[in-house]
Amino acid sequence: MLMNDKNTLREHYKKLRRGMQPDEKNSKDAEVADRVLSLDEYKKCSRVLVYVATDIEVGTKRIIEQSFKLDKTVLTPRCVANTNKMDFYVIKSFDDLKSGSFGILEPDEKCEKIEHFEATDCCFVPALSYDKNGYRLGFGKGFYDRFLERFCGKTIGLCYHSCVADKLPYFQHDKAVDLIVTDVDVINIKDKKG
Repeated sequence: MLMNDKNTLREHYKKLRRGMQPDEKNSKDAEVADRVLSLDEYKKCSRVLVYVATDIEVGTKRIIEQSFKLDKTVLTPRCVANTNKMDFYVIKSFDDLKSGSFGILEPDEKCEKIEHFEATDCCFVPALSYDKNGYRLGFGKGFYDRFLERFCGKTIGLCYHSCVADKLPYFQHDKAVDLIVTDVDVINIKDKKG
């Protein structure tokens, strides 16, 4: 698999996402959030690891807001300077976020950093595309690939239905997510793996 293939696919899915009108994106984000909030995996977890979405990603604001209301512990990622690693920090409100790496909202460094994760934790994983086997096409920086190697909880990919592929190129060490939630459906990957 050539890196060029992934780069071509990235451009394709970025173009698809940028082509969405704001009303259409908001509507699809709401559909994804509704499906997430009704998941047993979400209802049962006490800690939620969730990215703060950029304009091109599936929105997570409603998921974060609802997690605060339900007294779940909300952890958001912070990139480690000059590396391709990220750590997760507890936020108590949106006020704990500030502009960080790549202009993305990240937790303030004064927030509590979490080093250990549990099987009951839920991590929402962004991607430009997922395939039906749970493999993702990320943005090419490798932050989530590295993090997921050491994460033992449930992994839930958030993606627009129009950006789900039948099959994406992936490496042997890549980890598939457990579930993919789109604006149209929930794809349970473990069912497909037998």
